[in-house]
Amino acid sequence: MHSTPLRGLVLVISAAVAICCGGDASLSPTAPTGGSVIRQPGAVIVGQVSNASAPATSRSTTGMPATAATRATVDSASVTVKVVGTNISTTTKQGQFTLTGVPPGEVQLEFTGRGGSATISISGVTADQEIHISVTLNGNNVRVDSERRNKRGDGAREDQSELKGAVSGLTGNCPKVSFTVGGTKVTTSEITQFDEVRCADIRNDMVVEVKGSRQSDNSITATKVEIDDDEDDDNQNGSSRITARVEVKGAVSGLIGACPKLSFMVGESTKVNTSESTRFDDVRCDGIRDRMVVEVTGVRQSDGSINATEVEIDD
Repeated sequence: MHSTPLRGLVLVISAAVAICCGGDASLSPTAPTGGSVIRQPGAVIVGQVSNASAPATSRSTTGMPATAATRATVDSASVTVKVVGTNISTTTKQGQFTLTGVPPGEVQLEFTGRGGSATISISGVTADQEIHISVTLNGNNVRVDSERRNKRGDGAREDQSELKGAVSGLTGNCPKVSFTVGGTKVTTSEITQFDEVRCADIRNDMVVEVKGSRQSDNSITATKVEIDDDEDDDNQNGSSRITARVEVKGAVSGLIGACPKLSFMVGESTKVNTSESTRFDDVRCDGIRDRMVVEVTGVRQSDGSINATEVEIDD
């Protein structure tokens, strides 16, 4: 019988392999750690990057179009999007990107490309969320035009969504009103809860956060509508908070137009436009005069002007 010598030879070879590889021969090979093989736990961020300085081109396949005709999809520029403090990054393709395995908490996204770098912060990120954002990039400045959050994973209700952005196309009568936020239609009803704002006070250009149920036509039936309180701008080092609503205070100058559509400067550099949806507090629209000191709340536009949601006398 020759089985014993043969078996001994196999054992010697196995031991030699274990020694040269620096490990136990009984261990299985380690699988590659790339994202294509192992999906890391964490949130997913899907985005559309648009450029504020070029003519508009294509619509995003994420269903989140640019919010103004003057914004164009950043395509061949290859903007790099990175989760600050991690090795998670990607490059846009036709302005679109997807980040997976994003850690929960306060997340900072850095956008690098087209001769500049800018950062935004997204708060309240949880591991079971899929977040859709639409941003406008202009050199060292970036802003978020809209944000939508969906739950995902085991036990998640896929029909529940969160949305943030400026109101447009407002129609209907309370409690049943309809409007658009970041390209998504929102409808309210008798069961919709309004937080820090009444249904009757909803206006076009007002920045709101909406929570509700996603419908088959991709619209949202709102269970809650609230004012977006994230108003802090931080332009140091080219960074910007997620915000569209701003406040300015100063003396009126260069007043032109007729109510309700007025245009004037506040301070030396901020142009303000009013409309049918602008609310005037302690002063009527036709009472606005040059050199009057006012406080304006509104939505910053791509050209730096403000579409006013509220104008009041500065006390």
